[in-house]
Amino acid sequence: MDRNLLFPIESRILGDYESAISDYTRAIELDPGFATDYYNRGNAYRSLGEYELAISDFSRAIELEPLNATAYNNRGIAYYYLGDYENAISDSNRAIKLDPKLAAAYHNRGASYFFIGNYEKAILDYNRAIEIDPKYLVSYHGRGIAYGNSGDYEHALADFSRIIALNSQYVLAYRERGVVNYFLGNYEESLADFRMYEQLDGQLMPFMVEYVEEMEAALEPNP
Repeated sequence: MDRNLLFPIESRILGDYESAISDYTRAIELDPGFATDYYNRGNAYRSLGEYELAISDFSRAIELEPLNATAYNNRGIAYYYLGDYENAISDSNRAIKLDPKLAAAYHNRGASYFFIGNYEKAILDYNRAIEIDPKYLVSYHGRGIAYGNSGDYEHALADFSRIIALNSQYVLAYRERGVVNYFLGNYEESLADFRMYEQLDGQLMPFMVEYVEEMEAALEPNP
């Protein structure tokens, strides 16, 4: 599974991040002891996929501000994208210890647990993130996928439906719910979800096309 599915989609364009890095670099040259500039440059590097550089900047921010929970959290995200789940979980643990109400840290730890196959712990962390922020859609998404991978399709269905109720434009929720409905044998509901996904995204993924053909054939009346 694509690691990006469990995190919000970045909305800024490439040039914005490159300009930001240039600006923060100049600021650091003028005042190398200001943690926020390292933190912000780390975020820009992370958004560009330069995870090692992001980790270096977050680490420097942490050296300057050891109680900065969000710096630990964001360094954990960079480790996550590198597939270093052990360090990702460690940083999430530190962030949670510093700020037990930081929903993103529970979400991030849950995502790491998900990718090492510990769905039970992932679900517990997603639960906590949602308790803190009941509109944290990406945690409903992660939890729904974890439920689905655990074979708990009813709870998965509920999570994807909750996302759609909160944001009807959240395109991936239609895809995920369509898949769950397919496995539950709810073919009409699955087709409706895939059509909505196609309407919002522009085209179906190849596996979805196969599912649609199979379901439409199954729903055709017998001659």
